[in-house]
Amino acid sequence: MENCYAGATYYIKLLLISHKDQVLSQSRQLNVQTSASPDTPILSLRACNFKYIAIQWEKPSVYGSAHITSYRLFINGVVESNLSPQQTAYTFTSGAWCREYVFQLQ
Repeated sequence: MENCYAGATYYIKLLLISHKDQVLSQSRQLNVQTSASPDTPILSLRACNFKYIAIQWEKPSVYGSAHITSYRLFINGVVESNLSPQQTAYTFTSGAWCREYVFQLQ
């Protein structure tokens, strides 16, 4: 199938049509969802104090046979942790005062 959108559901039915445009036979309807990469998780700050920084996210949408096997958390561009696909929050406790941290989830 060409020109299909990733993550879209398509309904397919095959028809056998005579030269007089009459339907001679038809298949049952097939439902097909194309695969796509999961949506990007959107991080939000849950708490920040002198002891820790807590972040959270909602599980992103997945399409077709694609699924999330794990999350990779980066802090300031360096891999901090590999997280389970069920996890939706993380608490960072090894930060230093008066420093900036950039969190990314892949």
